[in-house]
Amino acid sequence: MIENHPVLHYALALLFYHLGLVANFFVAAHLGMASKNNDVSSLKQYLSLRWMPLVVRWIMCLGSFLLIWENPALGVEKFLDDSLTLHLGAAIFVGFGIDEATSKALALIGLQKELPAVPVANEPPPNP
Repeated sequence: MIENHPVLHYALALLFYHLGLVANFFVAAHLGMASKNNDVSSLKQYLSLRWMPLVVRWIMCLGSFLLIWENPALGVEKFLDDSLTLHLGAAIFVGFGIDEATSKALALIGLQKELPAVPVANEPPPNP
């Protein structure tokens, strides 16, 4: 039924694409919080330190979705039939993969994915 409504089909694909983006974000956040190199122990702390690169990644990933999904030369329509479930599944994997690729690309231009070391509260800052 939704397959006959292109706008709803596209909106669901975009929603599932964002689920893939969020899944990759949670993987990175978990790795950052589990790291022994910093004192980040909560998602709130992680977001307060990483909000700017995350926003840049989201904007670049959204642009990637708009370029890839409806592009007849590159889009999923070329590889998948008109099945809604195949499109939604592909959207999750494309979202996860594009976010990971965007993260690597941003690391190459200087926006590192790794968290900066956060000094422990009991230790004084190092003197240069």
